[in-house]
Amino acid sequence: MSFFSDLEHQISASAIDAPRRSLSVSVVHAEDVDDFVERLRGYHLQLTQIDKGPFAAKIVQTELAGALLTAAQYSRSLVHTGEPPSGKITFAMGKSRLPARWHGQDFGSYDLLVSPTSGGEIDLVTQAGFGCATASFAPDLVKATADRLGFPPIGDNATNILLMPLERNKASMLRAAFEAVFSDAVARPRSDRTATWSVAKHEDLLRVLLTCAGSATSKTKPVSNGERARILKAVLEAVNDLPGEILSIGDLCRIARASERTLNYAFLERFGLSPALYMKVQRLNGARRDLRGHQEPSMNVADVANKWGFWHLGQFARDYRNLFCELPSATYKRKHNTGAP
Repeated sequence: MSFFSDLEHQISASAIDAPRRSLSVSVVHAEDVDDFVERLRGYHLQLTQIDKGPFAAKIVQTELAGALLTAAQYSRSLVHTGEPPSGKITFAMGKSRLPARWHGQDFGSYDLLVSPTSGGEIDLVTQAGFGCATASFAPDLVKATADRLGFPPIGDNATNILLMPLERNKASMLRAAFEAVFSDAVARPRSDRTATWSVAKHEDLLRVLLTCAGSATSKTKPVSNGERARILKAVLEAVNDLPGEILSIGDLCRIARASERTLNYAFLERFGLSPALYMKVQRLNGARRDLRGHQEPSMNVADVANKWGFWHLGQFARDYRNLFCELPSATYKRKHNTGAP
């Protein structure tokens, strides 16, 4: 994406003058999911890889007068779960044309997402190559700015996650505003007027966000709560409560009180995977997290495989390499031989 390329060029060009540049900007290139999550500021996030290939991600984050701005792009299809920055109202939009699924609802390239200060649980499924930009602001600032613009309060309901379709021209305007803030934050030299500039910049972005949201509120998409959403909620809760267990399709149908056909449609719609394949991918991701150090120090590769229901070590190695493009022993050695924290 040209946005990231431009930022990298600016940061490289300013390296010799680093003390005079903004210290609030960070650019991260990660080739490991856990490394990416550990270096992501503000968010409590877990990523589950659901397609085949090596993971890679780029992220730019900057803080402007208390507002946390984030732009990210991912090389793999992922399930994102967790929470956005606590105590802030978070706005998000896609920076690519690839569609995503937010709580089972289509999240397209012309949609704006608004997550409240609390209760805004992340449930996002994205395709390989997906990119997004987010901005998290203090609720008092959002309310005061909305009042000045004559818009009703937004994002102050703890359970009200808004997904708004925007007109194309407004979506383009908003993407341009995000890109301008990130680019200017990197290039702007430090001076006595930096604080004033910082406040003005993030308030400019917030005004654009609220203007777009204000014109789209009447078209807000409801978060999916149909029969397939109920089925997935019941099944995923059971899967999370029994990590490592191999639940049969019959088990899942009984848990969801649904037919095998309906269960299959629900999983394909949300994840693009059959229930059986989703369960296997989840267990492989759990094994990867343990191999990366999220387990007792005495556990070896065979112990991790058995914990997650892979009884044949050779088949486990083949399945693992097929998904992550490396052997489980390579994941284990990379963590334990480098002394990574």
